[in-house]
Amino acid sequence: ATQSDALDLGSGSNGLAVGKDYAYVLTDTNTQEVRVVRLRDFQIVATWDLPGNAAPLDVVLDETAKRLYVGRNGANGDEFYVLNTENPEGAITVVAFAPIVGNVNGIAIRGNFAYLVTEKNNSELLTVNLSTMDVVSCNLPGNQDAVRIQIVGDRLFIGRRGGPEAEFAEYAIDPSDPG
Repeated sequence: ATQSDALDLGSGSNGLAVGKDYAYVLTDTNTQEVRVVRLRDFQIVATWDLPGNAAPLDVVLDETAKRLYVGRNGANGDEFYVLNTENPEGAITVVAFAPIVGNVNGIAIRGNFAYLVTEKNNSELLTVNLSTMDVVSCNLPGNQDAVRIQIVGDRLFIGRRGGPEAEFAEYAIDPSDPG
């Protein structure tokens, strides 16, 4: 692959979500957890400071809904944020947040629900109703940390750290009750 552009963040990248015109890059710099990069000239056009000082761990962009979903480590208690991206070069607007105990290691969005994975042994999978921000937890078998999640149709796939139980598993989402 040939590099066509690059940007020095001065900090490590913890994740990214790329849209048509902008990329949202997560860093562990406390006052600049989200850096907004305009793709046409690869310039940082905004930095967004999330409340608190915990580092962000995962991000998902929904350009149609003009929403950015950010999950963070479990230091503060409000670790899942829904941000408005209508004005990417302007100030951050927090639409909603949910209190999560533990690190939000991965996020997947399907319809009006966010599915989050954590390292907490009794709540490795969390479902957040995006209308109410109500959180329902699910204890998966075993004690391995859940680190990745992806949804394909009504199939939810979770990757976990190594251990005696399965590190890669599929779960079905009930279409009549996706929460």
